[in-house]
Amino acid sequence: ENKENQNKKIIEERERITKELNNYSGISVLPSDANFIFIKFEDKSKALKFVWDLKELKILVRHFSKPGLYNYIRVTIGTEDDNTK
Repeated sequence: ENKENQNKKIIEERERITKELNNYSGISVLPSDANFIFIKFEDKSKALKFVWDLKELKILVRHFSKPGLYNYIRVTIGTEDDNTK
């Protein structure tokens, strides 16, 4: 698969996931031009619970324990199947 198609799929998936996540109250997805998104949680304890819930499903995301970033998690855009899970 060529790089152009790969980039197109990442962009499509990033937009799909962002749209889906923005339907939930208490979180917002920051605009991104990268192969990942930042999700901001209004309640930082929910951010941590979400990270642990995903970990139980064997889905690893990045949580930042630094002040100012504690309410955020970083999610790398994967395959359509991975993203749907």
